[in-house]
Amino acid sequence: MEKCPYCKAEFREGKVCPECGLDLSSLIKVEKQAETHRKRAISAFVFKEFDEMFYHAKRYWSLYRTADSVKLLACAAVLTGRFNLALSLRSGIKHDTPSY
Repeated sequence: MEKCPYCKAEFREGKVCPECGLDLSSLIKVEKQAETHRKRAISAFVFKEFDEMFYHAKRYWSLYRTADSVKLLACAAVLTGRFNLALSLRSGIKHDTPSY
């Protein structure tokens, strides 16, 4: 988390915003869970376990709605034959510069 979601102050470490004092521990926990599901979805893709990829991609998306999570879920949806879901997610993808 780079910024406090409440006051938008820069935030790098700890569990409390240095500017407004907001307790961010719950949000940090959700962010870590989302990252775990992202990594598991990618790992499942590598091993061609597409149903498992779909499960983890869906959990990642439900916890952390970003362009990256939508793209990963859309890929998993295609690979598991859920084409209608992939098409409906298409509108949720923001066309931004990918981060590598």
